Amino acid sequence: MAYYSYLVCMTLRTSTQRIRHRFALDPAFRRRFVFAVLGIFAATGWGSLLFCSRLFTVQAIELEGGKGIDPIEAKAIVFQTLDQREGWRPWSARHVWFIDKGALAERLKVQWYAETVQVETHPFSNIVRLIVKEQTNALFIKTPTQFLRVDTQGIVREELSSADRLFTVQRIAGTVTANALLSTSTESIIELPDVADVVAPGYRLPVSLDVIRSWFTTHKLLKQMHVPVRYIRVEADRIVLFGVDQIPVYLDPSTTLVQQINGLQQYYSAQKKKKADAATQFIDARIPGRIYVK
Repeated sequence: MAYYSYLVCMTLRTSTQRIRHRFALDPAFRRRFVFAVLGIFAATGWGSLLFCSRLFTVQAIELEGGKGIDPIEAKAIVFQTLDQREGWRPWSARHVWFIDKGALAERLKVQWYAETVQVETHPFSNIVRLIVKEQTNALFIKTPTQFLRVDTQGIVREELSSADRLFTVQRIAGTVTANALLSTSTESIIELPDVADVVAPGYRLPVSLDVIRSWFTTHKLLKQMHVPVRYIRVEADRIVLFGVDQIPVYLDPSTTLVQQINGLQQYYSAQKKKKADAATQFIDARIPGRIYVK
């Protein structure tokens, strides 16, 4: 081992002596050597400026669309998403040149329950622009005192017009056909018997955003599985569906709704084929894979 170390030291010493000798005798070599050193320093400096400085690190977020989305919250979500990317890199995780715009857009789309999210960057700007297209569907919310239209962010857009209010009352009363209930353009009606306070347009409904989005998901699942529902009543520990008849259907919001709704759809199909008894009082689908009828 010592012998090899000796050889390396001797080789480095010989190379250094040759460079010094040539540096002293050859002016052209001296120029090339100085330019090479300066080039290395310049490349290192520009590399540090472009990749390691804050000049091209995302500093701000511009938000277009997405009514009800807090810009401060949007900035925090973007930074969190960028910082959570796996793998080591010599530059910042927030470097604008290396943002995975597709993955970021998908994360924000899920986070905001949006129809689309477009992420735009400029190679010489540290600002990320987000263009959010909201879902066009809404919920009709009935409280003991109001009829409201609520968007996917839980923001009250307006009180229902006279025509929409009449349609809502007719839906609840059961005067709307099953085909009309399955229409893709028909909003879901959510009854909130426990919300007594008046909520003005522009304010958020006093319910968590995750719960509100679960209502949209439930509405979509019911349409996909062709289960006609007049309206949905949200109670403290259960969700109650009312179909074309007056028979309530009980669901458990604390567990997966897909299996419960799937079981309900299978029961309705069996009932049409006379393979299941019709309910006279209630249908309980709160245990996935089982339907209790009375």
